Amino acid sequence: MVIDMATSAFGVGSTLFYPNSPFHDTIVVKENISCANPMEASYYSAALVKFPPVCYYCGKDEGGLVTEGVAELKRSYGIVRPLCCICQSKGKTNKVSHPNNVKRRRVE
Repeated sequence: MVIDMATSAFGVGSTLFYPNSPFHDTIVVKENISCANPMEASYYSAALVKFPPVCYYCGKDEGGLVTEGVAELKRSYGIVRPLCCICQSKGKTNKVSHPNNVKRRRVE
């Protein structure tokens, strides 16, 4: 599929498909996000396509992704998002979630 950007009015946060498009109800496009938002979880958890790992904060892998300490984080957390060396040099750390040592409540 090709979208002609010259004839389409598209910007960050705009819908990608017109309501009468065959893709409108098939492909999900998140609205109201901006380039300032970190990478979305859906990028990393895509089931149909495996995207290359990129930095959670900037979406790039320039300067390489941080590998030091990631194995230790993965032992403690279920999810460890990638971090590039540039964002690390700016003081950012790997985004983590789902601690492994937390007991989950059973709902009965």
